[in-house]
Amino acid sequence: MSNTLFAIDSSGVPPKENTYISCVSFNLRNSDVFFSRFKKKFKKQFKTKGKHLEPYDLSKILSFLDAHNIISNATIYNINKWQYAFSRVKKSRGYKKEKLCGIIYYLLLKSNSSYKQSYIVHVCKESHMDIEIVKSACRTIAKMRGMEYDITSGTDNSDKHIKIADYVASATRKLKEGELNKFKCYNLIKAHIPDEYIKKVFEKK
Repeated sequence: MSNTLFAIDSSGVPPKENTYISCVSFNLRNSDVFFSRFKKKFKKQFKTKGKHLEPYDLSKILSFLDAHNIISNATIYNINKWQYAFSRVKKSRGYKKEKLCGIIYYLLLKSNSSYKQSYIVHVCKESHMDIEIVKSACRTIAKMRGMEYDITSGTDNSDKHIKIADYVASATRKLKEGELNKFKCYNLIKAHIPDEYIKKVFEKK
């Protein structure tokens, strides 16, 4: 098992809203020190959800992640992008947003993952979709690509790793792209879904 732990959270309800999805990487060897410092510096903010924080606070948080070499990947799926993704799936197929989100989660995870390695992943249990389907789709594509993710679900209220991912998702929503690009450890990616991934998760027996 790798020393890297990933946390994933999203902001927005697909496909009716623009959706901001983030994936943050933590080194388990020094994450305790990171969180101790984070809680001390952002004592007030740590009790607040990212959607309630001001852009200034979120920018400060991204700067703090940079200072501690905490890598995050994020993507934006607007309504048009969701409509296009849904149009590529047969109308008869169910759990479209769950399986598509599972693929997107993998796309965010893969750039910081290594072949034949296994990783722990904490994902936020979103109220608007079946998280077990999301997790299954993500693991299906990962296995297809020779990676393994041990995925558990929680909330930003109970999981400090997911809370950081919530801040990054909110920063992706509230900060302009030009400002986001200034952070060395933050990556805004396209996360284009390949046809073979759609076929794999929707056609598998």
